[in-house]
Parts: sequence; C-alpha cells; structure tokens
Amino acid sequence: EEKKEEEGATPGTPGLSAAPSTPAFTAAPSTPAFVAGAAPGTPAQPSASSAAIVLQAQAPQPYTGPVQKWVISLEPKSFESFMHKHPQVLDPTDTRVRKFAESFADKADLAKVSIKEFFISVEKRFGEQRQGRKPRTVTTLRAALQKRMDREAKAQLEAKKDSAGKSVEGQKEKKMMTPTSTSTKKKKDEEDPDCVSLTSKEDVSWAASILAPLGLHQEGERSGELVAQPPSSLTLPMLRGLKVIDNWPDLRTLLKESQLGKIVNGLRRHSDPDVVRSAKELMEGWKTACSKSALLAAKVARAAEAAAEKVKEKEKEKGEKKRKGAEA
Repeated sequence: EEKKEEEGATPGTPGLSAAPSTPAFTAAPSTPAFVAGAAPGTPAQPSASSAAIVLQAQAPQPYTGPVQKWVISLEPKSFESFMHKHPQVLDPTDTRVRKFAESFADKADLAKVSIKEFFISVEKRFGEQRQGRKPRTVTTLRAALQKRMDREAKAQLEAKKDSAGKSVEGQKEKKMMTPTSTSTKKKKDEEDPDCVSLTSKEDVSWAASILAPLGLHQEGERSGELVAQPPSSLTLPMLRGLKVIDNWPDLRTLLKESQLGKIVNGLRRHSDPDVVRSAKELMEGWKTACSKSALLAAKVARAAEAAAEKVKEKEKEKGEKKRKGAEA
C-alpha cells in the first residue's frame, strides 16, 4: 500500500478512520421529569425548545482532522469482485454519459462552450475518463449540442409559422395523436440501454478495453485468458453491440488487431450464463462471417486471375498479328 498525504496533513495521524475520543451524543436523563400539580406518574411533555436542544446535542460532529489519500493495490480476483459490485469504477454507461451531456448542452453557452470545460465537468461527475472513452464522450457532446440547436431552430420555425398563421382566416384541422405513436416515438428517440452503438474502429478498441479491463495473460498455462472478468451489466450490452461488425470489411484483421477474438472467447468462462451464451453466439457469428469473407475473397481472387489471363491472351494475339503483318 502506498500512502499519499495532502499538504497540511500530519504524518502518522489516521485521517479517514479517526474519530473524536469524546462521543458527540448526549445521554438522555434516566429519571423522567414530572409536572407539578399533575397526576402522580404523569411524565412531563418536552417543549419545542428543549426538543431542539436535544436534537442539536445528538447531531454527529463532522470530522475536521487531517485528510489522507490512499492508493490501494488489489489482486485481480479482488478487483474483479469489486468491479462486479461497482461497475461504474470501470466505465460509466453510454446512457448516463448521454444524459449528462444533454444536461450540460442545455445549460451551456453555445458561443463559448469548449471540450475542455466539458471534460472537467465529466470528470467531476464520473471520475477520470479512460483513454478509449474520450473520443466517444466528445462525439456524445457534439450530438447533444446538435440536438439542442435543432430543437431551437424548430422552435423558431414554429414561432414564425404561428405568427404568419394569425393573419390567415380559418383554423387548420387538428390531428389526433394516439398514445401508442407517442410512446413509440419516445422509445425511438431514446438510446437503447441494452445495446451499445459501435460505428468505428476506435469504438471497437474501446469495447475491447471494457471487456478485458486488466488485459490478457501473456505467459504460462493461462496465456491468452482474461486476467479479470468484466461485470455483466457492462458486458451484455457490449456483446449485443458487437454483432454489427459481422458485416464490416476485413473482419478477420479487425479481430486480430483488437484481440477481440481472444477476449470474447475468454468470456465463455464468465460466471454469468447470459454472458457465456452471448459470447458463444457472437463467436459463431464471427466464424460464419469470416468463412463467407474468405470464400468471397477467394472468388474475387479467382476472377482477378481469370481477367489477367484474358488480358495476356489478348496481348499475345495482338503480338501475333503484328508479327504476321511484318512478315507479309
């Protein structure tokens, strides 16, 4: 364990666990008070002022001693157990980041807003951002700012239409909106929390860092296995989102460079049966896609060879014609 003390802290004095030696609570009197002139055995009712004094005396006193920060090193299994109980230490979900970005965009000054200011607010809310998460967070902010600008532009357009419509006689027929259509539209506008959207190679690299938070074993009998299994709440949406890369070009190279093939294969040893099932389905889909891609590549290669042979034959025929013409 490595102990880091802030400026002004007293070395050797415990900070977080220290407590005042004198209790901050006042014991209630053991003998009940009685009102003069009342019936024997009738306890006195405390007044509002006396009740306030008792509550104030019983309020715990805040700790004002020196503050210390501790950097704690955990074994992989211990960290894995901690991650499963507190998934937010690994990475915040896309839904939480999106809602925070939309709230930030609604309050921000569009003429002065900056990425740096946004990241300061994000780190205050969620802690330090993982390197792979930062580009995705920037994209989320841009989408939130664009959403606000579109909303404001739409409001201005509707205001102009309303002002122009006041001079026109008559009233337009109102269309009835059913609750089903409203709920469907709302569901479409909101991000699906059960599936992570992946649109680029950077997103795939970020997904690999979430699914293998401590990487892979490099040596020994467990070489290629996950050092720690990720929490299910982050793993399942990620596996569902990774289904889209089946149709990406050069899938085999992408899986090899990002090590996603090894990582997802290692998830088949996860303690959650849903994660195991999703990992197996994803691996089968990738194998099928890679086989189809290999067959397509072989077909394209054969077609290219055939085209090259035809070109050579035509060139050979032209050469023969020229030679015969020269002899004649």
